[in-house]
Amino acid sequence: MIAADPYGSLFRGALWPAWEGGLRGRPTLPLWREAERRQWWSRERLQAFQLRELRALLAHAAARVPYYRALLAEAALDPAQITSVADLARLPRLTKTLVREHYDALVDPLTAATHVKKKTSGSSGKPFAFEYDQQSEAWRQAIRLRGWGWAGYRAGARTLYYWGAPVALHGVSGVKTRVDRAIRRETYLDCLAQDDASLARAARVITETEPTCIVTWPIAMAGLARFVTAHRLRTWGTIPVVCGAEALTARDRESIERAFGAAVYETYGARETMLLAAECERHDGLHTMDDAQVVEVVKDGRPALPGEVGEVLVTDLHNLGMPLIRYENGDLAMAGPDEPCACGRGLGRVARVMGRQSDTLRGARGEPVPGILVHALVATHDQLVLDYQLVQRASGEVVLRVVPSSDADGPGVERIAADVARYLGGLPVRVERVASIERGPGGKHRSVIVEPAG
Repeated sequence: MIAADPYGSLFRGALWPAWEGGLRGRPTLPLWREAERRQWWSRERLQAFQLRELRALLAHAAARVPYYRALLAEAALDPAQITSVADLARLPRLTKTLVREHYDALVDPLTAATHVKKKTSGSSGKPFAFEYDQQSEAWRQAIRLRGWGWAGYRAGARTLYYWGAPVALHGVSGVKTRVDRAIRRETYLDCLAQDDASLARAARVITETEPTCIVTWPIAMAGLARFVTAHRLRTWGTIPVVCGAEALTARDRESIERAFGAAVYETYGARETMLLAAECERHDGLHTMDDAQVVEVVKDGRPALPGEVGEVLVTDLHNLGMPLIRYENGDLAMAGPDEPCACGRGLGRVARVMGRQSDTLRGARGEPVPGILVHALVATHDQLVLDYQLVQRASGEVVLRVVPSSDADGPGVERIAADVARYLGGLPVRVERVASIERGPGGKHRSVIVEPAG
């Protein structure tokens, strides 16, 4: 039985609509309510909706975006004549390299002044810039609310974000952020601190704040879960856990369930687009968000068959400011079954996400440290770094290779290394400034490499 939550009801019924729709003027809540209804449409009705949105996106791109105007003309692809999302295969994939080379031509010049501009360090190593229009921001929030809602997340309910390296909250912006989190009843803890004192503190915070949901990185959460179980610190019942940012392994899921209950949900998203897929209560693959994007799993240039692993290509249907069509995000996934999920939703599925998990580093005492922390720490200094790679030798030696930008100063790059060293329990991190990062087999770049311990 769900306990009454008067404040949560007040937040969702009055505070949130006033902020999101009134002050910000964003249609997030109407879009979310529509998304809640659409998930129960039949597969056929959802596919028809997706096709209409795809035609509208391509028509907009052909009319307003120079890169796609030329590309669609070259492919002799008339958006009005698109009869299936399979017709997208007539267009080449969009790589990160192409985005960097043709950035200005990928942006709608008529709305560019109002776009939200972002950067991500990414698992590939090179910082990656992108942008999207204001309507896309509302879609992102609506789809996230729906997907997390399957796990039990509710806006305004007590939520613990056991997440990556915290951003320093200073000055006026820091005050605003703290107030916003307090109103939303959100608590943030640094999940990368995996020493015993930090894990014990995390367990105390969970006991004291009684979150109704935890949003987290799987490897870090599994470390906390094993600590809680080993020290018999559990004082709570089942707390839903929403895992993101990296793949959730069967072993880590088992550890989390032992400490927090069986409500563990995997999600898959990308900062460049939005939430791409999420588990429902059946835990039988991850539902793709077909009303917001087209997610292709491609093997050898063709759609992957159920059970096959292929590359993920994403077409964001609602970013008209900087359309990303057949965008190759560098991830791998296993294609899901053709038959509908037993939950009754018409959304499609991927069986598993394969390619989001970074190598796990070893701390000074041998404790596992999520390799994804390197991406998070570099992202806080992305203006200093053009490319990077962190290598942990079998001996334990750690080397951070950096291709510095023209703005990089010595202390700035050294601060990144110092931050990494701190999360590794004091292991020294040696910085190597290099002209380029060597690529591995097939031209792939691994930003975190961990050699087996000797």
